[in-house]
Amino acid sequence: MVATKYFLNTDEIRQIQMLMALLLCIPPQSKLREIFDKALAASESQTLNRIKPCTDPSIAGLRDWFESLMVQEGLTPEEQSLLDWQSNSDNMSAAIKEFISIQDKTNLKISFQPKA
Repeated sequence: MVATKYFLNTDEIRQIQMLMALLLCIPPQSKLREIFDKALAASESQTLNRIKPCTDPSIAGLRDWFESLMVQEGLTPEEQSLLDWQSNSDNMSAAIKEFISIQDKTNLKISFQPKA
């Protein structure tokens, strides 16, 4: 039974492992770590109550999904702080460079697809 359960969750196991590997590569004083630390420190309860399934995994669809989640009334202070952070082009430029560097080192790129 354990082997079957492991086999059935292999995709999820690999996704978690890839996220762990990505996070392990982020320098401690980086902008990328700063925003992930902020996101992880935020309370998830209100976000989970508002979240809706993403139906379009294209770049434009992901943007629309994110905006529908985060650009509305009633954001928590933590959520607003995340939006303010990512609205600062210096923050995002640095985080993008750091993220691309990790992609280059790992030869991996995160992509999203609808859950089957």
